[in-house]
Amino acid sequence: MKGAHALARNLEPVLTELLREEPIIAVRGARTSGKTTALKRLTAVRSGTVLDLDLADVLRSAVDDPDHFVTGLPEPVFIDEFQRAPALLHALKAQTDRDRRPGRYILSGSVSADALPRDAETLTGRAHSVVMWPFSQGELRGVRETFIDRLFQEPKSLVMRRGGKAPPTRDDYFGMVCAGGFPLALQRETERSRQRWFADYADTVARRDIPNLTSIRNPDALAKLVNIIAGRTATLLNVADVARDVGLRHETTSGYLSWLERVYVIVRLKAWSTNLSKKQSKHPKVHMTDTGLGAHLIGLGPAEASRSNSAGQLLETFVVTEVMKQLSWAETSATAWHWRDREMDEVDLLLESRNGRIVAIEIKAGTNVTENDTRGIRRLQEILGDRVIHGVVIYTGSVSYSIGRNISVVPVSALWN
Repeated sequence: MKGAHALARNLEPVLTELLREEPIIAVRGARTSGKTTALKRLTAVRSGTVLDLDLADVLRSAVDDPDHFVTGLPEPVFIDEFQRAPALLHALKAQTDRDRRPGRYILSGSVSADALPRDAETLTGRAHSVVMWPFSQGELRGVRETFIDRLFQEPKSLVMRRGGKAPPTRDDYFGMVCAGGFPLALQRETERSRQRWFADYADTVARRDIPNLTSIRNPDALAKLVNIIAGRTATLLNVADVARDVGLRHETTSGYLSWLERVYVIVRLKAWSTNLSKKQSKHPKVHMTDTGLGAHLIGLGPAEASRSNSAGQLLETFVVTEVMKQLSWAETSATAWHWRDREMDEVDLLLESRNGRIVAIEIKAGTNVTENDTRGIRRLQEILGDRVIHGVVIYTGSVSYSIGRNISVVPVSALWN
């Protein structure tokens, strides 16, 4: 999609609100996910200052005299790739200790907080952190999705009859899966060009980005690990099995996986459990952050993906990451999990609100849904009763309808329509 970088981000109203309340906001996310473009726009409308630490002379100034670097500039001051100059964090602490006015500094970085040196701890209690994902499907269509809020506030609205054009076909959905959400990939005009971009992205992460952050001795093995995880997206993460396949020690593999998570290539969806039972699986599920990258790494384009053995995994990751994107701006505050017990009853995605209410989501790549597809949701309803306020089966069919008690079946497009 040409011009994807110019699209508005649904997180921007949240950031605008934070600028009215917090002295420092830190926006993290995968490299080239669109953070810089969105934050420059926010800074420009306030006549602020942009400082890009990817530029050698700017970085040198930040390292040589961090206190002077952040002093006396029109605010808000946007500092891009701030993790390149950790000493800046002490300077920002000193500035905000003297003046706690909101909206003073916007930081952006391509690594998570736990990948930063101890200097980052100086901003504890002073900076509010948010994650910006690659584009959601709603953002690509100019829509602010409200799927999560409807699930918790008015779930029956999901199956109300609506007018308008027919939902996408199954092949359409897998075209979206393979395109992903990275702005620069979406701007590529041909599939071949997009695949070349994904190849360069994966190579850069494994051979430059992570090795520059830590002492990775075997970037070839790290690159192999990314490919293996792409093939296992939406599955339970067994580090011992992955270590055997990649040919590394368990401890090394675990460390490499942590770094892939820290630079937002993968996300681990933790297992939900309750004291009502000790049977729940404790393994997290692993998902690629972007399905376009994931499909590329396992050698699938739009024509093959919907008919491949990986179709169900790719679609599950697509839906899970779309929902997680929406969690960053939804009015309903909720945490994402997966659930599975030792009897193999499972729910692909479980959302738990702050007051303990739960929505269970099952994801199916087929165009038809059977009663067996709701088994995990119904089992969770039996265990938790009224805590499970609704269950949803998301599939690649075209019709929305109710099935069973408090369970809806909806097309994938319900996520953004």
